[in-house]
Amino acid sequence: MKIKKMRNLLVAILIIAPALQGRMSAEASHPNVNEAQDLINWHSFEWHTQTNTYFHDTPSHVMIASFHIGGIPEAQTFILSLSTPFSLLYDYGYESMVYRNPAFATRIESVQRVSTSRDQVLRDLELSINRQLLGEDNMRILPTREANRDSKVKGELGFGIFHRNKKILLIDNPGERFASVDELPAFIEQHVLFVPMKVEAGYLVVPVTIGGREVELFFDGSSRPALVFYHNRTFRQIASSRPASEKLMHITMGNEFLELEGFEPDATLLFNGLPLASYSVYNSGERAPSGIRGRISQPFFKDYIMVFDYRNERFGIVNPKDINR
Repeated sequence: MKIKKMRNLLVAILIIAPALQGRMSAEASHPNVNEAQDLINWHSFEWHTQTNTYFHDTPSHVMIASFHIGGIPEAQTFILSLSTPFSLLYDYGYESMVYRNPAFATRIESVQRVSTSRDQVLRDLELSINRQLLGEDNMRILPTREANRDSKVKGELGFGIFHRNKKILLIDNPGERFASVDELPAFIEQHVLFVPMKVEAGYLVVPVTIGGREVELFFDGSSRPALVFYHNRTFRQIASSRPASEKLMHITMGNEFLELEGFEPDATLLFNGLPLASYSVYNSGERAPSGIRGRISQPFFKDYIMVFDYRNERFGIVNPKDINR
């Protein structure tokens, strides 16, 4: 009797064990979302109000975070810029660093500081955040007026450091955090709406659909909630006759300031089939690079995680709810 019971138990083990092993293998190869998210090294940023503004009544906000520069023990606060590949070090920020770290000043002056007729550039600065190495970057020292100096912010970190190193930059707008990864985890990849992305004239270019027609626009990392068009016909296709509530102080590609009259939109704006929020539209009248119709700014994607995939030349957005279950 005992032998029969032991035989039945052995048979049950032989039946259950392969199924259990298969389940364990499946769980190992498909971790749950919470475990997978631990693979991403997120870093916090905060929205910082600047004294200057592009709208008459709406303040300008920028993303700031604390980074480490090789040779400087103290963390430095930089604006995380998504509009330009170039990084800047404000002159008062540089002076503060070298005052507190003479050895760093000596190394920079003898090896890495390059002067031209217009600029002084610090080359091959090693940048990291929370012990994660981002790579090396060049920083131009930017002269600043006394009235425009902000003691909290030492400079601007452009997207070039991520583009140069073929990284994937994630900006979680609602969660106020960002990350730099080499590969996009599968639990995010399956939910992202992607479009092709390229770099032209020092800007990122992404396509959107306006009134049923696809157009290429520069991505503007500023907080101004506006569409700015260079192309008159495209502007007329989307703008209504209803004036916008605010005028916009626009910086042209030639670094000139223009005050622009705006209008409410009168056409649907889509990103890969997904409707985006409606904001005022403006016409700058600039001579644009070939094929580029204007600019779209970051607030259009304020409810999403933005994915700048410089490795595969694509830009995408994902709803945080889809990956935070």
